[in-house]
Amino acid sequence: MRIAILSNCQTPLWSNSIKAMMPSATVVLARHVGVTTLTDDVISAADGSSDVILVVADWKPRLLEEMSSASFSADVVAIPPIHFPAFHPDGCYLSVNGIIEPTRWGTHWSPRLAAWAFLEGLDVNEALALYCDDAFEEVGYHAAWNVSVASLRAGFDDSGFDFDQWLWPVKRSGVFMHGFNHPKPIAVAALAHQLCRVRFDTTLPPLEELVGVLPDPLASGVIWPVHRPIALRLGVPATNVVKVNDTYVQWEDFVHGCYKGWALNGLTSETATTSAPVSPSSRHTLLTLAGRSTS
Repeated sequence: MRIAILSNCQTPLWSNSIKAMMPSATVVLARHVGVTTLTDDVISAADGSSDVILVVADWKPRLLEEMSSASFSADVVAIPPIHFPAFHPDGCYLSVNGIIEPTRWGTHWSPRLAAWAFLEGLDVNEALALYCDDAFEEVGYHAAWNVSVASLRAGFDDSGFDFDQWLWPVKRSGVFMHGFNHPKPIAVAALAHQLCRVRFDTTLPPLEELVGVLPDPLASGVIWPVHRPIALRLGVPATNVVKVNDTYVQWEDFVHGCYKGWALNGLTSETATTSAPVSPSSRHTLLTLAGRSTS
């Protein structure tokens, strides 16, 4: 069987999982990040002699629409992307004029509350004061588990996968994400296990045995902290460091560095936006928690 994968940063995880579960299959990475339309080279790479094309379901809706109307000889299987911000709800993308603004550390993920504080004119110490239970409650971080579950369940339902069957072994593993959209191997492998058993009628060893031999390619990238107030609510270990550029940076130092970079680049509330804006209704509470008088 020849399986082509059209995915995003989760592509290596899918490739590793399918190869481990179906060693006789030929796995082709047809395209990685950046596919938004069915150009001729994508059609050629994905179709060709492929038996199956796996494509992340809601990653590029237009791409899926084009695939459904194109005459592919292969079966197209929609895969729900593993986006689960519950452990890392403060991660976001900060954009300037529609272009993602990397932090001074080179990460594409930015700290949401710190970015809000910077654009509000707060200093870095005031920004750090917002990393507390009351602020997290105010902006909905403590509701992020239920929101993440509901969102991902909808993606599974749309793609015809069993969410509860996936969640049980993944949840037992603890923190199964490196960041809001970077899963650890267990998260993708559990879905691949379901895919291979149900869609490809493959007899497989237990998931736990397979996960133990899978590499973790996304661990070489950014690893976001699980802040203590969130960790206490979810019953997982707390961390206060960000892994960037093969080094571990204390959260306070990371935010200081972000502030310096934003100031050097001249970011303002007129030019910069976040992928998850803080509600204006939370402004008064956050300013108070940061130690600013709002009178």
